[in-house]
Amino acid sequence: MATLKKEDEVQEEIQTEVQESKEQSEIREKEEDMESGNNKVTYEEESPEEISEQVSKTIDKMSEDLASKIQAMKEQGGINKSLSKASSEERKEHYSDQHIIPLDERPSFETPGEKNRRHYLELYEAWRAGQILTGRISMVEEHKGMVVAAIFYHNFKIMIPLPFLAELRREVKGTKKEQEETARRLANERLGSEISYIIKSIDEGNLIAAGDRLAAMKSERQAYYLKKRYSRYLINEGDIVEARICYVEKGSVCVEVRGVEKVLREVDCLWTRTRDLREHFRSGDRVPVKITKLERTSSIENGRNKVAMNIAVSIKEATPNPKAHWFNKISEGATMCGEVTQTTEHGVFVKLKDMDYDILCPPNKDFPTPPVGTNVLVGIWRKNEDTYSMSGFIKRQLY
Repeated sequence: MATLKKEDEVQEEIQTEVQESKEQSEIREKEEDMESGNNKVTYEEESPEEISEQVSKTIDKMSEDLASKIQAMKEQGGINKSLSKASSEERKEHYSDQHIIPLDERPSFETPGEKNRRHYLELYEAWRAGQILTGRISMVEEHKGMVVAAIFYHNFKIMIPLPFLAELRREVKGTKKEQEETARRLANERLGSEISYIIKSIDEGNLIAAGDRLAAMKSERQAYYLKKRYSRYLINEGDIVEARICYVEKGSVCVEVRGVEKVLREVDCLWTRTRDLREHFRSGDRVPVKITKLERTSSIENGRNKVAMNIAVSIKEATPNPKAHWFNKISEGATMCGEVTQTTEHGVFVKLKDMDYDILCPPNKDFPTPPVGTNVLVGIWRKNEDTYSMSGFIKRQLY
């Protein structure tokens, strides 16, 4: 028969089990601490003054780190790199899970009214600042009895009347109808050409604006030819400058060089003779030109110093002479085939086949002058090493 335990014995057993359980828990916690490297963080209560001092030190340290990073970026030349222009790989590298909205990012959708308003504000700021804009002439029309050229700036139509588009290189004479036709022809010559202009007025409601090309050209002349920067002019004699082609005719090319318009003859455009310059140039192109002459003269008018200039440019001189390449490849006495490109009182110019080289064949009484475009056989009989030029004679006409 089992005997019942006393109440005191039961309580002692319970206390013993509780004590053993506590000891086992402490041992287990110590083992876990040893495995984790005792990386427990303890928090102690600090005074407000101590917390403020720690925050100040942290901010100073962050400022020093940021300054050092900025200096390093400046040395690498990447401080001005915009996040909006970064590649997708660079974005992923720095912000793999976030979408960054750059400062200049616009909403993904704009209504036509919002676009027109934005373009109006751009033109308005250009008008206030006197900013020089560029565009291509895409239309010539008659507006209120005047011939005007039109440039489109998005949905805005920039209208430039002929008197503000170009200085007439010849006096317009004849009847009123003939004068209008001449003015329209002068404007049509410039269709497709790239020009600079300044905004004079804007009508937001009708999406039109008035422009002035001559004022823009005057500003460019002042900036590039007549005002010194750091004791020198921006453009000087001997410089090679990019120019715009205003229009092209059969025997001449009109170029604009930073506010100066010049009409160039064929001899200033190509190293070889041609039947038509329109086969080589077109309105709206950009070509390099060399400033072959630039004279500045000063005078005083009404108590003010006025600077005038005389300038000459050449498309040909801005490119190497191809005749220097072909000169030593052709020997005296050789017979070659070519095409007649021009006839003058001094003789016939023949462009050699497959070569950027032409020779002058003096007039021959025994052989009639062939028309332009005729293929002929020519004989080389004299070479001039100083000018890389050759003279020859036409043997016969091919076909």
